[in-house]
Amino acid sequence: LGWIVESQNRTSSYSALAHHVKSPLAAEALALWEALLKCRELGLSRIRCESDSAVLIKAIKAESSLDGLYGILADIQALAFSFEYISFHWISCMRI
Repeated sequence: LGWIVESQNRTSSYSALAHHVKSPLAAEALALWEALLKCRELGLSRIRCESDSAVLIKAIKAESSLDGLYGILADIQALAFSFEYISFHWISCMRI
C-alpha cells in the first residue's frame, strides 16, 4: 500500500505491507485507512483525502457499505471523526 501526505511545503511518501488483499478496491480502502492513521499520528487536524477510486469515495461519502469492505469502511468513517475537518474527493488518474 502507498500514499502521499502533502502539508505546507513538505511532501512525504509512505507505504505499508498488506497480505491477502482480495481486490484492488480493498487495497485502495486499506491504503486510505493507513493514510488516516498516519495523518492522526502526525497530528494533522484538517485533511483532504483524494483517491482515484470513484467507487470508494462514493461509498465513504454515502456512509454505505460495499461487499467485503464493511469493516474497512467502518474503520475509515470512525477515524474520520478524529479530525477537525476531513473531506474525501475523487481525482482522475490518467493511465497510459
